[in-house]
Amino acid sequence: MGASLHHPARPYLLAYAALLVVALAPMWLATIPPLGDYPNHLARMHILVNAQDSELLSRFYQVHWAVIPNLAMDLLVPPLAHVMPLAVAGKVFIAGQRLRRKSRAPARAA
Repeated sequence: MGASLHHPARPYLLAYAALLVVALAPMWLATIPPLGDYPNHLARMHILVNAQDSELLSRFYQVHWAVIPNLAMDLLVPPLAHVMPLAVAGKVFIAGQRLRRKSRAPARAA
């Protein structure tokens, strides 16, 4: 038979989804998400996306890739920026990070 629509976990999942919407709303409602260093990160993404095509940017910046910590934004946002506006790509990345952090199960005592 089909899965029941009244599964015991359903109210918790709905509450969790509602809380995620509330937690992510300020970021999507603001033109610039309320994060102190976000404009600097977005500027870096602009350079990564446009430096090779901009004579002005290429005069001042060169991209030198290396394995460094916290490189996720540099790897994920530029490809997204080719299919959506950079500001939206940045917000999608932040939302994904928040969802990733929120979806981790709490550590259990051994």
